[in-house]
Amino acid sequence: MAHTTQLLAFCLACILFQATSLVSAGRQRYAILNAGDEPMLQGTWSSGSGVVTTGANFFNPRTRSFIPPRVPGQAYSFTQDGYWEFAKYRVQPNPRKPECITSQLIWQHGSYNLHANGTLQLYPIAREGAQLLTSSCDTNNPPEEMYDVSEEYTLVDTWVDLHHGVPSSALRLTDAWGNRSPSLYKIYDPPMMLPTDNLYLEYIGIP
Repeated sequence: MAHTTQLLAFCLACILFQATSLVSAGRQRYAILNAGDEPMLQGTWSSGSGVVTTGANFFNPRTRSFIPPRVPGQAYSFTQDGYWEFAKYRVQPNPRKPECITSQLIWQHGSYNLHANGTLQLYPIAREGAQLLTSSCDTNNPPEEMYDVSEEYTLVDTWVDLHHGVPSSALRLTDAWGNRSPSLYKIYDPPMMLPTDNLYLEYIGIP
């Protein structure tokens, strides 16, 4: 009986130790980023399963067309020297018509500033981003349209979390209204991106 009690106590101690280790591994190296932390920001960060990513696998700049991922999600890429890229795939059902599903694909890129107070400002290159809205019940979906929307986040925090059972670097962006992005996990470093400079030339006065 005493031996059984000792064995049970030992097993409980092992379980407690493993649980503590998992928690420790999942929340270590927590940091709030600010100016000078660009090396920590560098990489491609993707939500969920990591299927959505930036780069040529998501958007073809030659044809200005999208390659829809298998599942929805979003991704950001950052370089150390101040460039970023964004990809998003969103699917939304219609409560009144469940058979009608709308989807949104967004891509844009540009430059960023990470300030000393922790604010992250994203500046898109004008007239280069793209958005495509489609509906499964509409045969006359509009064509791709230009998209360039600046973004600002007042808090950028990162940590190491257990993602699919593997310790992974995680990132979260919070705006001034307290809206938080989903947890984004680093899937590439260096980041997978299209060229960071202007991809298109604009000719003034030529139709």
